[in-house]
Amino acid sequence: MKKETYQRLRNNERLQKGLLQRILFLFVMVFVTSASAQAMIIGVDGLLANVLENNQNIRSFYLKIETKVFDPEAFSPIDEQIEDNIVPFEMKENGYLQKVVWVRDEYLLIETLDYSENPLNMYVFEPANRIFSKNIQENRPFSSEDLIYPYLMFFTKHVAYLITSLEESGINATRVVVKQREKGVVYQLGNEQENILVDPSSFRVLEINRQIQIWGRDFPLKIQFADWDKQPQPVPMTARFYINSHLFKEMHIVLKKRNVYTPRRNFLSRYHKMLPLRFPFSLTTLYSD
Repeated sequence: MKKETYQRLRNNERLQKGLLQRILFLFVMVFVTSASAQAMIIGVDGLLANVLENNQNIRSFYLKIETKVFDPEAFSPIDEQIEDNIVPFEMKENGYLQKVVWVRDEYLLIETLDYSENPLNMYVFEPANRIFSKNIQENRPFSSEDLIYPYLMFFTKHVAYLITSLEESGINATRVVVKQREKGVVYQLGNEQENILVDPSSFRVLEINRQIQIWGRDFPLKIQFADWDKQPQPVPMTARFYINSHLFKEMHIVLKKRNVYTPRRNFLSRYHKMLPLRFPFSLTTLYSD
């Protein structure tokens, strides 16, 4: 009798456990399906409008950025995948500092320095296709891609301008799909190789994926954003750059302020003589109104 009673109890436990597992499975499936369905009812303009809405009250920044540079082939050739837990080899002599003045849709000033604060590059950008960049030390050349913190493109006020910026980066901003990832679903704007990935609940851009050419071959370039600050409209304080899974650069914002008047004046006092007379740079600040 005791044996039969014990067996019935065991059977009941198994039934209850199996029932709980099925309920949990159904709950997870409903949650995932619901999240996917929600994500599918948004178009390109709607997605990008939500991304920009996160930053609508951010009109200007003064940033200090530290950039570390790593040897992407320290442990294996660039065309081989590597483990995520490999500690990269830092090339400290190639690292640099930046002082950045950004005013939304109006101008971007970047002073790039070595760790001893010797000037390496000065950069001025206005949205109307006006760019002036000057390398100050011949042995340390910089391109625009080296200089600009990539998340800044998502602080514009205009969806059309953001689409243009994405297309200039090689991302065809005409299609949104939903992708399942390890931690849930994301919006993917673009194709499989060149896209941005957006969190569907916060509309933060989590990743930029592009193609980059090295030695005549195309490799995947991934930019991941992390370490979001705790402001009401948060900013990712770190951007990590990977070529074919090899970490080669990390940009980290070490100071962020909203007041740009003094940094702007300091930048122009040092570099205004380098600007050509034909460069029609204006300091009139309208804040995109």
